[in-house]
Amino acid sequence: MEQIPIIDLNFIKDYSKDSEEQWVSLGYEIRNVMGRIGFIQLINHGIPEDVVNSVFELNQKFFELPNATKIKFTKPNSMEMTSYYGYTKFGEETFGKEFGNRESFDWIEGHGVYPDEELPNFSVAIKLFHEHCKSVTKKLLRLFALGLGLEDVDFFVKRNKHWDDPDFTGMSNIRLAYYPKIQEANIPAGAVRIGEHTDFITVTLLFQDEAGGLEARNLNGDWIPVTPIKGGIVVNTGDLLEYWTSGIFQATPHRVVIPESELLKAMPRYSVVFFDGPEINATVTPLKISKTEEEEERIAKLGKTYPSDPVNAREHVFRKVKAAYAK
Repeated sequence: MEQIPIIDLNFIKDYSKDSEEQWVSLGYEIRNVMGRIGFIQLINHGIPEDVVNSVFELNQKFFELPNATKIKFTKPNSMEMTSYYGYTKFGEETFGKEFGNRESFDWIEGHGVYPDEELPNFSVAIKLFHEHCKSVTKKLLRLFALGLGLEDVDFFVKRNKHWDDPDFTGMSNIRLAYYPKIQEANIPAGAVRIGEHTDFITVTLLFQDEAGGLEARNLNGDWIPVTPIKGGIVVNTGDLLEYWTSGIFQATPHRVVIPESELLKAMPRYSVVFFDGPEINATVTPLKISKTEEEEERIAKLGKTYPSDPVNAREHVFRKVKAAYAK
């Protein structure tokens, strides 16, 4: 696969028995794509442009604040999900050998202290954006279930108990990310900005600006550019879903490089990410699903094996998080 497939959600109505045939067909298409490359780009997804734009504006404004102000919102030194919020300065999170580390800011529903005094619309805009992201993710999780041939279309949705019940803690968060301008003349195009890694949870929605630089690795080991599409959402699946589906859905390695256009324009890069995962105490047991011949061959080619033991969602994910933050 030499380019990231585009999935148009425009024709998908709310799920019902009358629309089930369309949903199943698209679900199988997404299963095939996610197994082969692990990435798609969604268009006509239903999130209003002004909702996304307002979050990008806040993204830029937050990282323009003085360092002394941003540090007030530093992420707590804790691996608990309820403390996984706040500001991360340059160099705190690394994936391999990188140039031009990013800053980031994580938001979690119902937890944390946020810059509403400095940016009065911050929490309102983020919460609205979060609701829209949940709506799109709910569609995706239903499509995943149908593509896998599960009897319960809401199999994955039901594991997101925190969406509707505040007594449960989820593994979902929104991340604002900022990559500063590249000013050094001797930095070559293609230099690695965020090293090769996979995402940790079930599914990621990425909203990227026009700078580009994101690349995904295909089955042949080639790096495929994830070219920004105006109004589009990049979707990829994570380690927990790969484990859950015994490799049918892949957690594809990806990275951020410095494209030539960024060097020429000396432009910063901004992105907004919605990471979704189940309730933290969910037990994830690998699903017993018949694989196609192509899926069996792919998994064998990658040399991967999957145990049948259940895992605690939080423990599985935070092993990955700790490795990412290791000095």
